[in-house]
Amino acid sequence: MNRITKTALCVIPIAAMVPVAAQQIRLHELPGVFEAPNGIDFHHGLRKLIVSEHYPLGAPHDLEQVGIDGLPIPYSPLRLGTDELKLAIAHTGSAFPQDTLFAGNGRDGEILRISPDGATVINPWVVLPGTNHGLLRGSLFVDNTGIFQGDLLAVTTLGEVWRVNSAGTATRVAAVNTHLEGLLVVPTDVAKYGPLSGKLLAGAEDQGLLYAFDTTGNFVTYQLGVAVEDIDLIVPCENFYGVQYDSDRVLCASGVDFANYANDILLTQEWSNPGSSGLYRLYWDGSAVRVQELMAAAATPTTTHWEHVTFAPLGIAPLPDCEAAPSGTLMGTLGVPITFSVVGRDGDPSDLATLSVTGLPTGAAMNPPLPRQGNPVNSTFTWTPRAIGRYRIVFTSTDLGGRRTQCCVDLEIAECYLLLGFDQINLVWGTEHLYTTPVILWPVTMESVPPIGIPNDPRLAGLTFYNQVVMFNAISFPNHPVQTSNGLAVTIGGSAVEYGVRSGLQSWTRSVPRIGTTFQVEFRIL
Repeated sequence: MNRITKTALCVIPIAAMVPVAAQQIRLHELPGVFEAPNGIDFHHGLRKLIVSEHYPLGAPHDLEQVGIDGLPIPYSPLRLGTDELKLAIAHTGSAFPQDTLFAGNGRDGEILRISPDGATVINPWVVLPGTNHGLLRGSLFVDNTGIFQGDLLAVTTLGEVWRVNSAGTATRVAAVNTHLEGLLVVPTDVAKYGPLSGKLLAGAEDQGLLYAFDTTGNFVTYQLGVAVEDIDLIVPCENFYGVQYDSDRVLCASGVDFANYANDILLTQEWSNPGSSGLYRLYWDGSAVRVQELMAAAATPTTTHWEHVTFAPLGIAPLPDCEAAPSGTLMGTLGVPITFSVVGRDGDPSDLATLSVTGLPTGAAMNPPLPRQGNPVNSTFTWTPRAIGRYRIVFTSTDLGGRRTQCCVDLEIAECYLLLGFDQINLVWGTEHLYTTPVILWPVTMESVPPIGIPNDPRLAGLTFYNQVVMFNAISFPNHPVQTSNGLAVTIGGSAVEYGVRSGLQSWTRSVPRIGTTFQVEFRIL
């Protein structure tokens, strides 16, 4: 096995960029009745939207959950009756339990926290040190990129920028003395985002500026001609949802309408221009940061007062629903079967959904075959990978009116595994060594190693675990399919020590895990 071949095996090529064409956004109105809505985010565990309404009285309650039928039902006993509730829900990759919800509470510098089931309200959870910070009615965002270590980010009406870790410790990042609204941590990808890569974005509606902060609080501003109200990442295969405060509506649009703008940034303006959707695409064209106004399709609801918007992997009536389980990115390995299910359905029981698929890898099958119609309509994907690579499979659920929702499954096929266990061993066969009894085993590539989350539990301090990377490729190398790395002994809150020998691979870490954070292993081919 030569080194060049081995290196190529663990690398997945990046797809080439394609030209972006203009699209019109066709908006639809959810059937539920919403009174003065002002905040919205997606709850993964419930697979529903969470919407804040009843501003400013908070009666009978502040938060609703909205499923595929589009009808709101109570989510939490929270009843503030004080201020706008711009919501931030923790998603995968943050330092908080998934679906933990955060919001301001209408008092200077105070943040509340709600448990994922909506039942436990801690109000306040955090009081920012000092006084005269402003209200947390601009926006909050839970970092899931790792750039801000999974912390909660918040901006205030007096222009302060804060980060709060999982222990509730608050650190001021910057202060710019203007009302800030909208918040997003841009993923690290210089080729895609240029100078916005890895930055914390916030809007200053009154100034007509976009602020881009780094982790130390340094910033630059952009005059883009948009009075920014909200900032979001356009997530592929997810639908758009947004609250219209003055008309008591929640509007939605199919993710298909945003397909040409996948992974770009969406700026939302509170008041829209005639014919505009009030939505703007923010992107890097290779030489400058640009904005493209997105026009509303004819005969769609007029946008009058956006407050807060989000993207969600969910279809809510009148859009059909599409769900793959498991969803998102699935890691697989050569020669090992992969299977998952997918369902299309419509929130209107009198409607039908047609489920179809594109992007099936060679040799993959759907059972029953697609396209297929029903409400619900189900099918199961099965495939045994024969080549490494990255594959995107797109399922489309289409109702009788032609409305579409897509759900995507990304497959990353590798021959490398990350092993994690709590016992150190030294099992030898040939030139290879196994240094831990694996409790968890992840397929990985050199470009995609999942972070290891450390729960926010003080009892874990001092716990040592062991990991190493193993390469297995029985298809390409039937006579010598296994290569192993050194072991890595990691003590939470202590040290990370390499041990043993390397046989083809080296693994290491650049940091030591702390309670309530994530820990990243890296590896390379020798």
